Amino acid sequence: MTNINLQDSFKEFCKQNKLEINSSQIKVINLLDRFFDNKETFLRRIFKKKKKLCFYLYGKVGVGKTMLLDFYYDRLKIKKLRQHFNEFMLSYHDFKHEKKDTNSINDFVKKLKKNTI
Repeated sequence: MTNINLQDSFKEFCKQNKLEINSSQIKVINLLDRFFDNKETFLRRIFKKKKKLCFYLYGKVGVGKTMLLDFYYDRLKIKKLRQHFNEFMLSYHDFKHEKKDTNSINDFVKKLKKNTI
């Protein structure tokens, strides 16, 4: 992440784009900031685990989920894959019909991992 506070950066983003600063969106930004906190500490260095982080953001239509994720995605300095739910489902559907086997879910997940590791 950057040295700038994510919440302040989001508020500035809203001002620049003439968007209302929404307290619910600020809460999500703060949760994302804590979720992806990459600060290196002595204990984290010792007990460092190689694990993939993922989350699913849900809510009503029109509340700004995609905008929040795009804002945050652009600021993450890690290798990542961003897909809207519809894109994800279409890509799985296409993959499944290409493979035509019973283990297509495992193969699809392996392909996703390969593209993001």
